[in-house]
Amino acid sequence: MAAPLYPLTKSNTPYHWGKEQQLAFDKIKRALSTAPALSLPDVTKPFTLYVDEHNGIAKGVLTQKLGPWKRPVAYFSKKLDSVAAGWPPCLRIIAAVAVLVKDSDKLTFGQPLTVVAPHAVETVIRQPPDQWLSNARVTHYQAMLLNSERIQFGTATSLNPATLLPETESPSLVMHDYHQILAQVHGTRGDLTDQPLPDAEATWYTDGSSFLRNGERKAGAAVVDGKAVIWASALEPGTSAQRAELIALTQALRKAKDKKVNIYTDSRYAFATAHVHGEIYRRRGLLTSAGKNIKNREEIQDLLHSLFLPRKLSIIHCPGHQRGNDPVAEGNRMADETARATALGPQALSLQVPETVRTPGQLSLEYSDSDLDIVQQIGAKYDEQMKVWKHQGKTVLPQKRAKELVTHLHRWTHLGHKKLKALLRREGQTYYIPKLPSLIQQVTDACVPCAKVNTKHLKMPEGTRMRGERPGTNWEVDFTEIKPGKYGNKYLLVFIDTFSGWTEAFPTKRETAQMVVKKILEEIFPRFGLPKVIGSDNGPTFVSQVSQLVARLLGINWKLHCAYRPQSSGQVERMNRTIKETLTKLTLETGTRDWVQLLPMVLFRVRNTPARHGLTPYEILYGGPPPVTDLLDSAIDPLANTPGLQDRLKVLQVIQHQIWKPLAAVYRPGDTTGPHPFQIGDSVYVRRHQSRTLEPRWKGPYTVLLTTPTALKAQQGWFESWFNQSPWVTTLISTILGPLVILLLLLTFGPCVLNRLLQFIRERLSITQALVLTQQCRALQTEEINVP
Repeated sequence: MAAPLYPLTKSNTPYHWGKEQQLAFDKIKRALSTAPALSLPDVTKPFTLYVDEHNGIAKGVLTQKLGPWKRPVAYFSKKLDSVAAGWPPCLRIIAAVAVLVKDSDKLTFGQPLTVVAPHAVETVIRQPPDQWLSNARVTHYQAMLLNSERIQFGTATSLNPATLLPETESPSLVMHDYHQILAQVHGTRGDLTDQPLPDAEATWYTDGSSFLRNGERKAGAAVVDGKAVIWASALEPGTSAQRAELIALTQALRKAKDKKVNIYTDSRYAFATAHVHGEIYRRRGLLTSAGKNIKNREEIQDLLHSLFLPRKLSIIHCPGHQRGNDPVAEGNRMADETARATALGPQALSLQVPETVRTPGQLSLEYSDSDLDIVQQIGAKYDEQMKVWKHQGKTVLPQKRAKELVTHLHRWTHLGHKKLKALLRREGQTYYIPKLPSLIQQVTDACVPCAKVNTKHLKMPEGTRMRGERPGTNWEVDFTEIKPGKYGNKYLLVFIDTFSGWTEAFPTKRETAQMVVKKILEEIFPRFGLPKVIGSDNGPTFVSQVSQLVARLLGINWKLHCAYRPQSSGQVERMNRTIKETLTKLTLETGTRDWVQLLPMVLFRVRNTPARHGLTPYEILYGGPPPVTDLLDSAIDPLANTPGLQDRLKVLQVIQHQIWKPLAAVYRPGDTTGPHPFQIGDSVYVRRHQSRTLEPRWKGPYTVLLTTPTALKAQQGWFESWFNQSPWVTTLISTILGPLVILLLLLTFGPCVLNRLLQFIRERLSITQALVLTQQCRALQTEEINVP
């Protein structure tokens, strides 16, 4: 009755009084104002407690004899915890009896009590199922209820007063066998067993490892078959051992899809989750007894879903850390060692220093004068016994030996600078290489295969665009398509002032030139003045006669360029992307699908976002921030200390003079070409623009012969050099090469084709003449027959 009011008493729950809470309050008030049909308890008489349970709610009626009748003394109603509420009915009644017996002790004061319930409670308590109840719960229930001196269990009656207490649904008592019920609801998968399958196709061992290393918790998981590793991976730092065990078992189930498999695990947690707790979680949800989410929620869900992937499955628990030689002990030991080794991270290459380097006493390391200077700089100490320099407990390699090691390792792997550095500095190395980054960079730069194959990102100097000298003079315009919004608006016409970055966007139904001209004349011109330059792509709406005629009449220089050209339309194209991304975020946040309503918020965002120079378009245009802070403070009088219009105009003029002139100087185009770093005599690689499979990207090397600030000439073969020196010859040959090939083919195969054609014509003429003569002969014979 009072259940809807319980959450309101918690401190971390927002207070919400609705119809459900008001109805519960009215029921409680009505029940309190009604005289109950209860008598006072008499501690000299025995008590009888009638118990019933339905939908996780325990109900009870405490009675005492009065002559031939049993008179109620107290009514009980208690909600079971979330763990007990997920049990089968035969086990929920035990929890209900335990809860109500504990509450009834407040009235019985330890007097004899007879418990009447619709289930065989005493039988279940004496022989509890070991796969549903924990040992602590079983001990608690047995100690409380199996006290023959104080508590007796009576036989179930046809009329149980506890079933008459009010509830939402009337329960129906069905005769059943509790052993059969517990067997049916036990486990998640019906054929899941904990005994090895005799016809198993594979036998795997899983384990997870979690330990602290240098103050950081490392974790890993592995699946092995006793001889080879099936799956192994390092897990994210901070992963617990239980979570690692769940992940390992889940991966084993996924790898065993459509197979008959035996899976051994030494984790009681993972074993119980698969065999026992899965059905409990399915019934009551992934909640603890306190009603909170359980730990490893996602991993448990993945495990329960993966249980149905194998065709036949047996998950077996085995003791951990065994020392025997049987297959189970060896497989479990291998899984544990693999998981622990994998926790330190995936090893792309097992790099081991030769024994001659590990034991310098067998091979003396020769340190040059430069090496001695380096070891003194890093503070290394000399080991008299090993005859080597030590730093941080590791042997310092000379630069010559270190370069040989790095060179050989790079030739084997061709790893990049970062990965090679991480490999050489991984944990467990017994040597120390001074100046490792510069040494790796030197080796990788000298590698010819890497130079020919790897991509090179050339950093070009940043260019400038024509932006004008003040706001409102230079504009970029473009249409962008958005899914239909309110009133059928499908397109967005975007104007952006290249000087200040001020953006204007107008939803439209169609992409027409009339709409562009209308917005220029009705929106841009009245508010910002007549534009001098408008840039756009070669879209049909911008090249039409309407747009170009209006531009010529108004004296606007309309510059057309190809689409998606960053030097010309990069500003408006980037603004289109920003508007679409912001609209998408706002639709996800607000839940509305009408982007037209959200467009003003997007425009406010883009107009008040600082650029790389630290100024927003609003500040450049109006000389100050927008009045957002004043709107949030209602205590400030908007008319107090308000300067006059003349003062505002003067201040705005000063600010604009201070802002616009430096910006115009920054935007002024200049010489954007920078000299290249190549000099005469350098060796360079030339990009191969059409590289085939297994062909290097770069060709060369070539020697630089001549240089200019923007180009260079490299030594090439005689054929390439001849073509580069005579570009007109290249053009001439490419022009006449096609007709020459066709003429050559005609001169070669033309006579043969012509002879075959003439022969074919002669044969056809002969056949035709023969047919004509045959017809004439037949006609003469017919005439002779007809003559009398």
